[in-house]
Amino acid sequence: MVRRWVWVLVLASLAASARADLLELSGFGGYTSLAMGQLNGALAANRDRAGVDQTTTKSVSQGYLAGLDLRTGALIPLPFFEVGLKAEYIGADQPGEAAGTLLGKRFDAKDDPSMVAGMAGLDFHIGIPATPLKVGVSAYGGYGEGLMSQSYSLAGSPTLDNYSNGGGFVGELEGRLDWKLVSVLSLYAFGGYRFAQPFGLSAGPVRFAAVPGGGAVKVDFSGATAGAGLNIDL
Repeated sequence: MVRRWVWVLVLASLAASARADLLELSGFGGYTSLAMGQLNGALAANRDRAGVDQTTTKSVSQGYLAGLDLRTGALIPLPFFEVGLKAEYIGADQPGEAAGTLLGKRFDAKDDPSMVAGMAGLDFHIGIPATPLKVGVSAYGGYGEGLMSQSYSLAGSPTLDNYSNGGGFVGELEGRLDWKLVSVLSLYAFGGYRFAQPFGLSAGPVRFAAVPGGGAVKVDFSGATAGAGLNIDL
């Protein structure tokens, strides 16, 4: 009987804490891998062409992320759940690059991808009794707009700069561990995976670079994520 009442009190305490924060605002940043297989293939495709001596090939495989999310439990009649909005920026840690000589002339091509995403989602979290810790998982989905900044130089010719854009679906699944510092402020760590629909990039009527065998390169911002953030209970 005593054990039953202990469980009732624990669950009541957890439910009360789950509804206590009507609005939460978080700022976060961290690391992400990037699944840029077609882009990296296009950067390496010219190494074996006649007249090309490509001495530098840099792939795009990882980068950084930063963003804000806003969550509330007031719009959903379930304890431990919140609905949220998230805005996120993803950038590569270095541009993809192909450099060397073409028929004896020095060339250098750089491709620098980035993306801005807006998503809505559902967050589940639960406090660990007698500790300042809270664990949670979240699922978000929305739209991402990608941008490719390109430059190409060939000895004896002006440098050509180009910007290409395009977009598609983006979704994220993440786990999270919060550590409450004071009543309205907590630090947290997160990790998960981003699912991004590969999409082609275009600048007006001109499609972004071709892949071997023809067709336009599709960039893919899918990848693992990990980072930390600061959460404020409003």
